[in-house]
Amino acid sequence: MATKGKNVWGKIRQALSSLGPLADAIKAAGKLLSDAKMIAILLVALVVLAIIGGLVWQSRSPDDPAPAPTDVFIEIDTEIIVVPNGSGSITIEWRQECVHAKDNKGNDLTVVVAVLWDPYRWTLGSTSHVGIDVGESVRIEDVIQTLKGTESRPVIVVGTASNENSEDNPATEADRAQRRADKLAHLFQGHYPQADIYSLNLGFYRKPAAPLASTDTQRRVAIMVIESPKGDLSNVDLHSGVRNALIALDKQNEELSLDVGGYSHFDEEKFRVKQRRK
Repeated sequence: MATKGKNVWGKIRQALSSLGPLADAIKAAGKLLSDAKMIAILLVALVVLAIIGGLVWQSRSPDDPAPAPTDVFIEIDTEIIVVPNGSGSITIEWRQECVHAKDNKGNDLTVVVAVLWDPYRWTLGSTSHVGIDVGESVRIEDVIQTLKGTESRPVIVVGTASNENSEDNPATEADRAQRRADKLAHLFQGHYPQADIYSLNLGFYRKPAAPLASTDTQRRVAIMVIESPKGDLSNVDLHSGVRNALIALDKQNEELSLDVGGYSHFDEEKFRVKQRRK
């Protein structure tokens, strides 16, 4: 009897070590064992192994990367706005890109960047209108109304200024970028009542001046949505995290790139995401 028992247990161990899926293991073990008591013992062993496996999974490090969200900035539509002076209409288009990045402490975050697309940017010198020029422009609040007010994730608005006048009056241009960010922050506080609102002043574009026609892209209107794969941004350093995300954007999508390295406030000590409402 003892010899028979040893043989049975040997077969059980062989089955447990060589079999794969649970269903196959139970089926194969049933063929090996005719003794109901041994089958019961085998099932108990399998349950214990399953419990141990579950505990190992639950005890994995919280730093293990979670699946990155694939959400994009919700409900951005292409809209047509009639120009107030009756000269025609402007087709408003927002383009977007989702970027995954880390802050300087290693925390993950996702940044979805939405840019008011060509050929419409802040008109030269203005903090209230966007368009091609003064004659073909609309109020920025009319553009913001093209976004449905359903976003509840944290939103960052971006202020920019081009390099005209920046060599002679850099403080004036940095202030212009700030006033554009302030304008957007004010509008989004009303437009997205459920979202935390932040602002980022990138300052003026500081690279060598180019012909006037090529500086329009330096005055882009940009907004961002931020989130953490872990669902909590409290431990994320938004200054370094958003900065790293915009650097990644420049490499990931050249067409949508903001060329953030060209702006006066790109340096780490000046790059600051400011909380406006939480």
